[in-house]
Amino acid sequence: MTEAKYQLDPEECGIELNTSGNPTSNGWKVVNPDVWYFRNNLMADKIQTVEGYTDKDYCMDCTKAKIIVDVYAENPWGSPSELHAEVLKRYLESQNIGIRQGELFVGNWGNDEHGMLFDPRSDLWFSFKEFCEYEKAFVWIDGKKTKVEVGGPLFNDVEKFCNQWNLVFASKPYMTETEYRMYVEGGQRYWEQAGTTGLRANPDHEWYMKKGLKKIQEMMQETVERLEEECSEATGSNFVDLKERIDDCKSSVKATGYVMDWIKRHGKVAFEMAQKESDPKEKARLERIASNCDWVAENPPRDFWEMMQLHWLSFEAHYLIEHASHTVTFRPDQTWWSWYEKSVVREKTIDRQLAADLIAFYYIKYHEIGLLTSLEEFRRVGMGTRDYSVITMGGQNADGSDATNDLTMLMLDVVDGYRFHYPDIKIRWHNKFDKQNFRRIVEIMRTGMGSPSLKNDNVAIPELLNHYGSMTLEEARSWAVVGCNTPGLTVNSRGAHRRSARAVNALKSLEFTLFNGKDGDPEWDWVESIKTGDPTLFKNWEEFYQAWLKQWYWLIREGLNLRNISDRYYNKIIRRPFLSNLYRKCIEEGMDIMTADIPWLSFYNAPGWVDTIDSLAAVKYWVYEHKKYTIKQLVAALKVNWDGYDDMRQDFKDAPKFGNNEDFVDNLFAKAVSDASDIGRKCLDLRNEPGGYPQSIVITYMYHLAPMCWAAPNGRKTGEALCDGGINPHAEFDKSGAWDRMASALKVDQSQFKAWIYNQKFDYNAVKGEAGLEKLVDYSLAGLEGGMDQLQYNFVSRDLLKDAQKHPANYPYLAVRISGYSAYFASLPEFVQNAVLDRVEHEL
Repeated sequence: MTEAKYQLDPEECGIELNTSGNPTSNGWKVVNPDVWYFRNNLMADKIQTVEGYTDKDYCMDCTKAKIIVDVYAENPWGSPSELHAEVLKRYLESQNIGIRQGELFVGNWGNDEHGMLFDPRSDLWFSFKEFCEYEKAFVWIDGKKTKVEVGGPLFNDVEKFCNQWNLVFASKPYMTETEYRMYVEGGQRYWEQAGTTGLRANPDHEWYMKKGLKKIQEMMQETVERLEEECSEATGSNFVDLKERIDDCKSSVKATGYVMDWIKRHGKVAFEMAQKESDPKEKARLERIASNCDWVAENPPRDFWEMMQLHWLSFEAHYLIEHASHTVTFRPDQTWWSWYEKSVVREKTIDRQLAADLIAFYYIKYHEIGLLTSLEEFRRVGMGTRDYSVITMGGQNADGSDATNDLTMLMLDVVDGYRFHYPDIKIRWHNKFDKQNFRRIVEIMRTGMGSPSLKNDNVAIPELLNHYGSMTLEEARSWAVVGCNTPGLTVNSRGAHRRSARAVNALKSLEFTLFNGKDGDPEWDWVESIKTGDPTLFKNWEEFYQAWLKQWYWLIREGLNLRNISDRYYNKIIRRPFLSNLYRKCIEEGMDIMTADIPWLSFYNAPGWVDTIDSLAAVKYWVYEHKKYTIKQLVAALKVNWDGYDDMRQDFKDAPKFGNNEDFVDNLFAKAVSDASDIGRKCLDLRNEPGGYPQSIVITYMYHLAPMCWAAPNGRKTGEALCDGGINPHAEFDKSGAWDRMASALKVDQSQFKAWIYNQKFDYNAVKGEAGLEKLVDYSLAGLEGGMDQLQYNFVSRDLLKDAQKHPANYPYLAVRISGYSAYFASLPEFVQNAVLDRVEHEL
């Protein structure tokens, strides 16, 4: 052992502490040998790849799909909530309960740790079809795992069910043929299709855990009795509404009971395993799991360990099993604090190391979730992630004081030591943030794993209040990231329950402008947006710019309208009886979460935004200001993908580009942000609330959309990658240094968009050591105090990344920041790895 202060010798693990790509000494102190072994040998990590997942035994678990088909066939007149409750009951009763050696708390959403449940009501039919074709779909019947064959009985039953109930087909009658082809068959060429990622689940975690499941079940039963009394005197539409609400609430009572029984089953299995166990350590672990499950099935947890077990099993049930959801809006260091403070800080019944082990298992469990998507098309959007989930820490209390606590810092130590990059961590910075804590956070960022990243309360809170206004300042201060970078509420039953985020291909707005409502690609010439006029006839820049704004408005409005069709269908057929019982509002008002008045805070993601602005600037610069080229010449060059126009293309590449502190393009960027934000207010979601507020988060759309975007005036050819961020320069045009690229971003009022991605890569040698750390702290504070919404960095050198490409087995824990998430470098496809390599390394 090199140092007694470590539980595990770093050299034996191939770890060189305090170097680029490796943990710090403080992080390595919390690494437990048993947890480290589990993390590296038993964790079924479902990183998305083009071909599938890194978990070699990954599969689609179709057991729930079979149950759904059976339940709906047996109950043709069942109400949505009755059907959902019965499906939940049958699945929970039949699920295999697996407990692996060393687990400190238990629970899977599939029948084993490799499975991901398919729900034919809300998941995409294409996913089921492709998993079956790839022979990765299975069903468990009486504990036996059987492959689902294409054309077999279950495949045919699910296909028949999907033709009636699945979102892909149910929305088709309400769209024109062109709309359907663009929206469903376009592969996100224009808009992101609703489907797998249509639902979220962010209930009142601390509230329901402090009550206990039995208590909230009793509370909902009291609500049922109150509504029944009201119904006895009701008439008209109120009578019908009450009947539906009573039905929903009764199903919530039942569903909560089913979950309590399921949690008890985990305890029973653990107890039975303990009786057969000869190893005293394993026997004690299993007995503790059994005791934890038996107690928290009905009662509020009494310590931090019990709380972690209740949180995870209820999370599995409401977030994954009842309906697969997408990302959380969650502040664990605040939600879990009262149990941590009681057990670890005050009573010391659980030591800090055990708390760290439990937190490590939380990350391990999260790594096993996986997002059930089509095998190729949708995975190209998020290479290296799982379901984009983010947990938010730090920030402010309701009164504006600093919310960072010992649990915040311990969770960061665990991330540092174990190299967990998922779920991604966002740290909320504000003016009262403790300086030593901030320094430690930046130190962890400097290790090169890409997590945590920084979010700015000074931008996020005004953005929430200015855009939506239906919240108090105290509520806005509760915000946590929803999705991978966007603020959402976490208190007073206002946690997101719907995925009200959409994505639009921003560059298409410019294509439609240049080709008068047509797609630039000749193979897609059947596509039509709106006619904004022959661009060769525009008299000046303002006419061109206004035409672009009209196309932008059409693109956002049309995409939102099509998504509204999907959302209306969700409202008709989806009920979530267990999740509803975890929202205090649903119990108090007697509503299912799908019909309750929970804010959506809708918005649009706009990958390609920087490329669009750079292109607009190039048009303005060469056509309307310097008059070296005409629009007619530009359109002719773009039609042939710049072939034969090399000198002209170079001129358009040399036009001012965002991120180099040039007012010409930076001011245009700022104006376009303001105009796009104003347009977003005019585009309404299903609730007739503003749904088109933009944000610029790229994920790996820069590669997925590359072949779908035609040649552009910024000089790119079709197939070339888009910019990897939303408010940083494209790597090819990042030429003026660290401070100039930030100066460009700071000219923009960043609160006008919902969120931004600011990617930056530093030469590690420029920030290593104490002096380097101080420079990085100062740079980060300068950005945050100046108005940056978000900061995220990469520090791993190009040489080290090139070596990792050649010898991936030598770098299992090397992580890099991609967009709103980080990823293990070795798991990324080469085209994504190369994009990280191509980022400019800055010095300070």
